[in-house]
Amino acid sequence: MRVPLTAQVAYLALFASVVACSTDPLSDGYRARELARNRTRWQSAAIGSYQFKSTKNCFCGFAGDADVTVRNGQVISVVQRRDGTEQPTQSRGTIDGLFVFVQLQLEQDPSHLRVTYDPVLGFPRTLFFGTPENDGGGSFGADSVVVIP
Repeated sequence: MRVPLTAQVAYLALFASVVACSTDPLSDGYRARELARNRTRWQSAAIGSYQFKSTKNCFCGFAGDADVTVRNGQVISVVQRRDGTEQPTQSRGTIDGLFVFVQLQLEQDPSHLRVTYDPVLGFPRTLFFGTPENDGGGSFGADSVVVIP
C-alpha cells in the first residue's frame, strides 16, 4: 500500500516535532530527565561526608562564598571565605538540598531556571533562578567537592 506524499510529509513533521521537544535543553521534560540522571550519579557515588566551596548570591541573607562541611548528610560547618567567620549551619544546604531546590524550581518556575551539573559527580555546579532584576532570584553554586573520612 502506498502512502500519499502529503501523509508522508505530515508524519515526518510530527516525528520531527516530537524529537525536537524531547531533546530541547530548555524543555521541562529534558531538564527533569537531566536532573534525575545527575541526581542518580551523585547518589551512586554515596558520598555522605564532604567539604565543598559554596557560592550564594541573592537577597536571602548570608550571601557570598563559603566553605561548607557536611558530615553524614548534615551541614556541620559554614565558614565565610572572605574573612573566615563562622556562619549559622542553616545558612547553607547540602548538595542533596541543591537537588531538592532544583526540583522545586522546575515545578514552580522552570522558565527562570538554568542549571549546570558537574560532569563527574553530577552535583549542581551553578544554579540561576528567579528574576534577580526585581529581587526575586539569585544563584547558588557548588565546586571543589572533597570527600572527608
